[in-house]
Amino acid sequence: MLVFENEDGQGIDLLRNSPVAWLRPQKQIRVEKAQTYFGPISYRIVSFGGRIEAEIESPSRMPPQRIRLWLNHPEGKTLRTVTVNGQAGSPAGQNLVELKHPSGMLKVIAQF
Repeated sequence: MLVFENEDGQGIDLLRNSPVAWLRPQKQIRVEKAQTYFGPISYRIVSFGGRIEAEIESPSRMPPQRIRLWLNHPEGKTLRTVTVNGQAGSPAGQNLVELKHPSGMLKVIAQF
């Protein structure tokens, strides 16, 4: 799924249950102005093998409590480190980045 509004109504999931082939090296995923309950969301994800970069334009009409970014590595590798807008963060799971109270443009770098 490219964009999924959480069943609890608190946030948005990106790439939930996506095929691993979508994140093979040099692949790119782009979604432009997908309409959600919170307002439009856009994102671009590029895979570089051991590193995946995402740029997410968070909804501004009514900011969600969280955005979850599911990164299913094509080789089954576990997410090791995450930075969001240059600040170190922690993976929320072996393939999950959780962005709490997101706003504006978010630059995520995930290392596997």
